[in-house]
Amino acid sequence: MASDTLHVFHADRLIGRLGYDSEEQLYSFQYDEGWRQDAAAFDLAPLLPRAERAHSGSTVRFFFSNLLPEGEMLEIVSRSHGVSKYNPFGLLRKIGAECAGALKILDSDVASPDGNSYKRVTAGELSARAKADAPDVLANLGGKFRMSLAGVQDKLPALLAADGTVAVPDVGSASAHILKPNNRQWRTFPHTAVNEHFCMELARRAGMDVPRSTLIRVPEPLYVVERFDRIFTPPLEFEHKGDQFELRGEPIHRLHQIDVCQLLGLPPTQKYENPEFETAPGPDISTVTKTLSNATGETLKVRQGIIEWVVFNYLIGNSDSHAKNISMLWKNGRWVLAPAYDLLSVAVYSEDPEKLHDFAFNIGGETRYGWITGSNWLEFAKGLSVNYRYVQGVLRRLSKQLVIEADALLQELSPAIDEEERKLLARITKLIRVHADFAVESSRTIVAAAKAAKLLSLSQ
Repeated sequence: MASDTLHVFHADRLIGRLGYDSEEQLYSFQYDEGWRQDAAAFDLAPLLPRAERAHSGSTVRFFFSNLLPEGEMLEIVSRSHGVSKYNPFGLLRKIGAECAGALKILDSDVASPDGNSYKRVTAGELSARAKADAPDVLANLGGKFRMSLAGVQDKLPALLAADGTVAVPDVGSASAHILKPNNRQWRTFPHTAVNEHFCMELARRAGMDVPRSTLIRVPEPLYVVERFDRIFTPPLEFEHKGDQFELRGEPIHRLHQIDVCQLLGLPPTQKYENPEFETAPGPDISTVTKTLSNATGETLKVRQGIIEWVVFNYLIGNSDSHAKNISMLWKNGRWVLAPAYDLLSVAVYSEDPEKLHDFAFNIGGETRYGWITGSNWLEFAKGLSVNYRYVQGVLRRLSKQLVIEADALLQELSPAIDEEERKLLARITKLIRVHADFAVESSRTIVAAAKAAKLLSLSQ
């Protein structure tokens, strides 16, 4: 048996051992007995309960595969380390020390506690990787990739201090922020940094639970968002110790996080309900909501959060709002729905209404924004076991709020952005008004659809 082992930690506590048998191509995970007996410990996921010490097979492989980058970024990481993109185990050996959530994946069977040591990154270093057509990516700052964040976009786990200093964590220390440059496919998707900041701030003003974000310039724009899977107390300040920076006060601590694909035991390729390519379809929104409700025990809160998330993404035209963009956190001894993240308008980049204008999830059997009617929202409500009048209320409230707040936010941001960025945000604002008109009309016709459905059921 040609087996290999990596060690999975939370801070300096060993959770268990990840194994890979290359001959059988079998992944396995075994909880450490000390972790199993600890009342303050947590399961990696509901499908990987520590009540069972040993797990193996696709559930283990898919859980850990979901920690890796996707798409072009996975290709870049693979080339950088000379490890096949089809070898999650080998890639996690290289970049698993700083993942999404609380996990550290190491060769060593000993890990250090959360540390306070960081290395400063200059504006010039950031700029060299944030430029359009830059030869290297932001995530590769400082040499070969050392950190793993899921997703297709270039991003750097870092720390933005109160004085504007940007630093990356040394091994053992945790990041507090994620930095994203404009999309590498900038000709097709220009100005994504300001797009995402605009949409995230819009969600915050609409009362949604989202992490705080900002824009910095190096001089290229970088979108900076606080990590909701971290615990820290602002302001973050450094003490200089030679080339190293030491964070004052308590270290940044990690919270365990899993996304819906990990929750359901699916590979990252099944994040879309309606995939474009020949891959298996992912979960529908009803399955997502029910599974999250069962895991958290907070059915009402989950339903409310998912309905707001779906309606908001519909209004901004986020055609990429898939299952990996919904997560849970292990917090205070229980699973809770995580804040919303990765909110940006994708539909704004389309000149052709037949392209990029399909929503990622079916809304009552329909995905085309302009074709989603009151009847579709009625079916959406039924699928979530929610009274249609609640969905009607969310459609009306968020439509009104976003039209007002988008105009105001555009005016506030205009002095700090360039003319092309301003034009993009103006197009998003216009798109929101169009989608808000659709939503308001749907909120009106949902009543007639409900009456018709009731009459039909009585006649049968």
